[in-house]
Amino acid sequence: RRVVPEGDPFGATFGVLCTGFCAWARGREPWLTCLDAAAPKYGDTLVADVRQLVACVTLMVPAPIFWSLFDQQSSRWTFQADKMDGDIGGMIFEPEQMQMLNALFVLILIPIFDKGLYPLVALLSSRRTSLDPVGRMLAGMTLGSVAFLAAAGVQHMIDSSPPGSVSMSWQVPQYLIITCGEVLFSITGLEYAFSRAPASMKSLVAAAWLCTTAVGNIVTVVMVETVTRDMDQVHEFLLFSGGCLVAMFWLMCLARGKDHGAPEPHVADGRHMSTRLRQFKPRSANKSGTRHRHRHSLIHDDGGLEMDGVGLDDTSDEMEDDGGVDEGSGGLGGRTRGEGGGGAGLRVIDSCSSPLVVDVL
Repeated sequence: RRVVPEGDPFGATFGVLCTGFCAWARGREPWLTCLDAAAPKYGDTLVADVRQLVACVTLMVPAPIFWSLFDQQSSRWTFQADKMDGDIGGMIFEPEQMQMLNALFVLILIPIFDKGLYPLVALLSSRRTSLDPVGRMLAGMTLGSVAFLAAAGVQHMIDSSPPGSVSMSWQVPQYLIITCGEVLFSITGLEYAFSRAPASMKSLVAAAWLCTTAVGNIVTVVMVETVTRDMDQVHEFLLFSGGCLVAMFWLMCLARGKDHGAPEPHVADGRHMSTRLRQFKPRSANKSGTRHRHRHSLIHDDGGLEMDGVGLDDTSDEMEDDGGVDEGSGGLGGRTRGEGGGGAGLRVIDSCSSPLVVDVL
């Protein structure tokens, strides 16, 4: 069911954070526990959402270091290609054109990872390890560090060879490695941020994840203009590679002891409920040819309970089967009843077309 936002969510979120920070500054309780001090004014629901928001954003803190490396494809790596031979297999490539390798590798690697690598890892390892998004992000940051080690090796070849004698094809491995890291880190991180965010703050958490890219660019500018100004290119690449490894261990420490597996199922009336809906083809018409029978099944994953309802469309006014499904005229429309005839359920919006549209109440 669509819910129109009300009030000022940003102001309320900021108020909860400020109240919690003031309580934490007094040194009475841990940070996340101090957020409970805002419950009397802002409510328990918003405080719980803000606590989940803080947990999600905390894991994004090391992310700008990865983007600091990744976005150097359009700067340092392009400058590196400018000193190389662009003749690859009889075709002349400009330094800026090497960046298209990233887009090409993304299109190739996403289906390979999704249909090949991830299922293979799931078979060879435990379910928890194979589905852990933080583990994928750690692997992506490691590959980002390895890519800059490869870039440092190519730069050493350029510095120790005659100008323009090293082929641009030597940059292909570093582009491939950094793209593998992007698929592991970027896609997983954005999915994790959206799936783990509270329902009222999904856009905010997704925006915070995208802001890590901008912060990463700022980190690059600061590093280049201050720390690495007097460094040669090889040592600069090595410094960024080491910084990405430090950020990887930082993320590992932040994620330690926390469960980052599949997101929590929908919670309704204090119960975890995940509902699937199956629809079968309508049975043949009866003798009069005016009534068609539709069959559907509601399956509650948490308890394994299956309730089958059979209804008549177009002519039935209202009927209720013993499984608790109300069916009205003009098709199937109803609500699954919880224990005692109340609580949350499902409303079947349209059963005359496939698939059925289900609204969680």
